[in-house]
Amino acid sequence: MTGLFDRLRAGQPLLTETTSPPKEKVEQPPKDLELLLGWLMDRWTKDRVTLREIQAFGPNPIRNKEKILSLMQTLTAQGWATPAKPHRYDMKRWKIARGSTFRPQPQPTIQPQP
Repeated sequence: MTGLFDRLRAGQPLLTETTSPPKEKVEQPPKDLELLLGWLMDRWTKDRVTLREIQAFGPNPIRNKEKILSLMQTLTAQGWATPAKPHRYDMKRWKIARGSTFRPQPQPTIQPQP
């Protein structure tokens, strides 16, 4: 006597035969990074921001400590923020680069050689 699953599987092709090859992923800028940068530039009025302030007042999707540290590290590497000396040893603080004197560094592009 055959089971229910054997009878259901008998008329269907194997799953591996119907799957298509994986599509290429298009590299897009992370939405969380854009969200944090937009919040820092448009909503945060102070020149410096701490981890605790981002957790308390920042956008809801990025109130996770690890995510904030990762995003701020990326913003620091791109020149949007610089680490600032906090008044406590266990505190994280950044200076936000904004104003007319600030020019973000363009990312190097690889140009094809003829």
